[in-house]
Amino acid sequence: MRKLDNCIDFRFIEEIVKDLYSKGGRPSVPPVVLFKLIFINIVFGINSMRRTCEECKVNVAYRWFLGLSIYDDIPNYSTWSQDYIRRYKDSEVSNQTFCDKNGFVLISITALGNIYDSVAFFRVHKVLNKKFKEKIKNVCLDAGYVNLAICREILM
Repeated sequence: MRKLDNCIDFRFIEEIVKDLYSKGGRPSVPPVVLFKLIFINIVFGINSMRRTCEECKVNVAYRWFLGLSIYDDIPNYSTWSQDYIRRYKDSEVSNQTFCDKNGFVLISITALGNIYDSVAFFRVHKVLNKKFKEKIKNVCLDAGYVNLAICREILM
């Protein structure tokens, strides 16, 4: 968790989402916490937001990464999905591309859960090429992305 926290400065998220949150009313779960939950979910292959939240309840390293003490409540799994539906779904927030401290390009694209990884790849690749075409030197892919069509796309 420390390595991940050292690689990415998540404070940029607050600036990106500030217009999607109300200034008044009941305090919401900090957006950085919600985005870090997704990182935990993806990086550790948990594949379920419900299970991710349950893991965060008992894993001190996850709590540290989220910025929560052992006495703080972990957001309910439905909080993330409701925030996505109500705030992020029709915004560009879920499709943001950014560089980390080491120059690695990180991209997050929301795709349906019932499509192959390789189907989502072409959308991601198009966005990256548009923004970083001249700067891309290497591409690192999960095994799910290795197929003839994707290899052809990268090499072209």
